[in-house]
Amino acid sequence: MSLFTNADVEKRDSAKELASAVMTTAFEVSGSFDGSKLESFQAIEQFIPKMKSGDSRLFFSDGSWSNYELMEYLLEQSGPALVGFTTWSISEVAITRMNEWVTKGQIIDLYAVLDVGIRNRKPHIYQQAMATLKNLKLTHCHAKVLSIVSPDISFLVVGSANFTKNPRKEAGVIVCCQKSADFAFNWIKTIVDGSSS
Repeated sequence: MSLFTNADVEKRDSAKELASAVMTTAFEVSGSFDGSKLESFQAIEQFIPKMKSGDSRLFFSDGSWSNYELMEYLLEQSGPALVGFTTWSISEVAITRMNEWVTKGQIIDLYAVLDVGIRNRKPHIYQQAMATLKNLKLTHCHAKVLSIVSPDISFLVVGSANFTKNPRKEAGVIVCCQKSADFAFNWIKTIVDGSSS
């Protein structure tokens, strides 16, 4: 038995009506993306200007940056922060960079959830992650979530990109909201601590 039927869903007469139902004014699309490739940090700064509490940004990238580069950009705004992330795949570069940020104090504490399949897909990355990320949980995970929590400004990023070098078209949303970032961080921490799988 289903919770609802197709008849329960409001019909839309045109593509314009459907688009207005999907896109809300809660999200600002900053800049205009012409499909050109830019250096990653330049691309992030151009299409995702600095944010303040309450801002939300919907973004599209054509492989112009990777999630770990977006993490670095947001850490520059937040200052030292608690960080949690989930991903299906991760690169050596991302793990190395995160370890540097922990060592430098940019990341106060780091919680990571990786898909269990990484053991077979990329055994060398799995070994590096196990040796480097002290708060790590392997489980069945396809979510790509990043939470950065600091006293001044916090971010929640939910998108399609993994934490690898990114050559693909990706999309996501950045929400600059303490409550949302706290919720996501606690969700990730609960998974890592073993209270959830």
